[in-house]
Amino acid sequence: MEDALDAFHKHKSILICLGVRDHLDIPKIHSLIHYAESVRLFGTTDNYNTEGFERLHIDMAKEGWRASNKREERPQMVRWLSRREKVAAFDRYLQKVARDEDGQGIEDESNKRIGGIGLPKQPHKPNQLVQDIQQRHHSPGFQEDLKSYLNKLIPEQPLGRRRLEMTSLPFERLNIYHGFKFPLEDIGEDRKEGDEERDWVRARPAARGCYDLAGFRESVK
Repeated sequence: MEDALDAFHKHKSILICLGVRDHLDIPKIHSLIHYAESVRLFGTTDNYNTEGFERLHIDMAKEGWRASNKREERPQMVRWLSRREKVAAFDRYLQKVARDEDGQGIEDESNKRIGGIGLPKQPHKPNQLVQDIQQRHHSPGFQEDLKSYLNKLIPEQPLGRRRLEMTSLPFERLNIYHGFKFPLEDIGEDRKEGDEERDWVRARPAARGCYDLAGFRESVK
């Protein structure tokens, strides 16, 4: 590296002679003199490329742009990012609860157990077509979002975006639940042994046919 750098500095004046540059007072060129010493002190020069930023550009900008209607897109993209961050934070919380409970889930005889989430024994709307779910629940992007979520669960070689768009779901029908329960984190309050505080979240039709989420907290033994 030092030999190559010496050769570059020996001949770099040709760029000024040919009029390519007026000067070479560029921070990146100056930083080259520190690379060899940095390698000796700290090892490989990790994160010296822009791959991480390019990846974030896809996640934070391109996906948000595609999710907008392409008109006054900035507020839509910010709102889309905010919702994704909230969903990710809630997902981490549920994973923590599941780990704390050693995968036991919610101890409730009336509920199914899926991780830390409790579901009713019977779905409110069983065996519904995916197309009908999109129409009745005013969620036109449900199928694409579901495919994207399932694709992230593939541990090795998930499908690329274009190939994923051309791929169909391996099923046509789903069970619909209008509510679920999840345990709250222990905040140090005195509780009787066996008591467990949970939030109850349910969806109910609004006046215009959309769905609102209403959360209710209750203590369940």
